[in-house]
Amino acid sequence: MNASAAKAAARLLAVCALAWSLPVAAGPGAPMERLALTLDEEGIVGQESATVARPDAWGAATRLSTAQEPLTLRTREGAPAGALVSARTTLAVLVTRSFGDRLALGLALPVVLHQATGTIGSISGASDFWLGGKFRIAGGGELPWALAATLALTVPGSDAGLIADTGTTLRPGVVAGFQRNGWRTGLQLEAHLRPTRELLGLPISSELLASAGVARRLFDDGVPPLELALTVLISTGLSEPFQRQTGAEVRGEISGNLPGGLKLGLGGGAGFGGGVGTPASRLFLSMRWSAP
Repeated sequence: MNASAAKAAARLLAVCALAWSLPVAAGPGAPMERLALTLDEEGIVGQESATVARPDAWGAATRLSTAQEPLTLRTREGAPAGALVSARTTLAVLVTRSFGDRLALGLALPVVLHQATGTIGSISGASDFWLGGKFRIAGGGELPWALAATLALTVPGSDAGLIADTGTTLRPGVVAGFQRNGWRTGLQLEAHLRPTRELLGLPISSELLASAGVARRLFDDGVPPLELALTVLISTGLSEPFQRQTGAEVRGEISGNLPGGLKLGLGGGAGFGGGVGTPASRLFLSMRWSAP
């Protein structure tokens, strides 16, 4: 790893450590969004890839997503307590920079365009700002497999009445990937570490998220080359009684590459179980630009 990459990684670690150590006032809040923009085009429907697709390059991505019942609460006994947020439309913008072929960093700025609740009505405002990166530990290059460590930090971006996380969340994780003959598969394990807080008297605490993804590239010589992708995400609480809240979401996407380093995607998903932040359904449209 060169000097610039080492400095960038050290700064990310320092920012995460500083933000995590700062005291944050307690208050109501819940996880805002489980569908993240990945750091490069090799990600699979919100699941990070274990490689750096384009060394020493800038990139950008945006996604417009609408979700139905993205925040359904359950009681301490695990029984449904109703949908606190009935619908949410979010626009997220991500800027990325890779350093060599091992390190990639990114900053995401999500904005809630519309959040419908049963008591307050429609609300909009900045969502959780995201700063993160990944470092390829092993594999990659000429090898079909790779292993990477990920680290991210989310910070609340608005106090405009959004039903949102009220403190910093640290997200360490690990991702493994394999690719061959137009197929890509990935496994990701990520912890969302946050101090326990309450939303309407119900506890919200740290979580563990696991995902498996597969993508198939079609018509490499076509115009445009197309890709089909599918990801399954499972989330569960790490402490009682939040531990009883486990949810799953299945997502699919079809995407195509266009001239100029552009990639467009259209997808959707469906949620199952009772995990906080797991939507009943969602639709999304994404666009990504990668420097040649």
